[in-house]
Amino acid sequence: AANAAVAGASAALDETRLTLIADVKVAFYHLLFTQRDAEMTAQNVTTVEEVLRTVKARVAAGEATSFDTMKASVEVQKAQKEVARAQNALVVARTRLNTLTAGGLGSQFSIQGDFQSGKHTFDLDRLTANALEQHPTLQRLAKLAEQAGHAVQYERASRVPNLSVQGSYHREAGDESLTAGLSVPIPLWYRRQGEIETALGTQYRADADRRRARSELELAITQHAQEVRTAQDQLHVFETGLLKQAEQTLAAARTSFRQGAASLLDVLDAQRVYRQTVLEYAQVRADLSIALVRLERAVGAPL
Repeated sequence: AANAAVAGASAALDETRLTLIADVKVAFYHLLFTQRDAEMTAQNVTTVEEVLRTVKARVAAGEATSFDTMKASVEVQKAQKEVARAQNALVVARTRLNTLTAGGLGSQFSIQGDFQSGKHTFDLDRLTANALEQHPTLQRLAKLAEQAGHAVQYERASRVPNLSVQGSYHREAGDESLTAGLSVPIPLWYRRQGEIETALGTQYRADADRRRARSELELAITQHAQEVRTAQDQLHVFETGLLKQAEQTLAAARTSFRQGAASLLDVLDAQRVYRQTVLEYAQVRADLSIALVRLERAVGAPL
């Protein structure tokens, strides 16, 4: 029972460490995404301000109306509003990561890195089998069930009364005496049924917790593996055409606008679509990285 308790404590420590590492990784990728978002919103402000300057020049040359200037100014204000939103999200993400590290990063810190690549393949059956064998949560619950089993055995063994044998020897002035005694606790009919039932109930709960954890673990592995595959499929769509198409559309709209062949609305729409596409691409990359981290946590070991 003592060995089971020590092993259970070790498994609980491993479980805590596994969860903390996963939480820190997720917070890191969240922060990395919010940094990218803040960078893109700042770049968008620069872009729409350039469009505004172009519009003002065309208005001055009589090639556009003051209404175009108003529309471009509204876009600048929207872009600046997005910068404020992105900066607020960045502060929250930095605070979350710093909190998980117990303030070890300090108030002024920066991170560098990249999202994980989409070139991960894995065998779901093998991952599940490894998790059921080595996951710290299952190991901890198995040790608790083992301890509960020892408790049942102890209570059942306690139904047999403990016999105490006593003896003494006395000698004085040629008088010797030897006494012996046998102590048996009463009542003899007490069978410790209450204690045994309590121990059995604890054992049943421990077994049920272990079975439930196994089922939840299998479900989590399947769910996060599917999230990885979904993100990989979306990433493939972006990288095999969608990003390039949005970039080419924006470049064509800008060129046409400068030559007077496209309207301001065409440029603003192309700029909006391009920025949304790039942001969604960064979000998919973050989603993939986070899904891989959560899959690692469900498996209980690096992929």
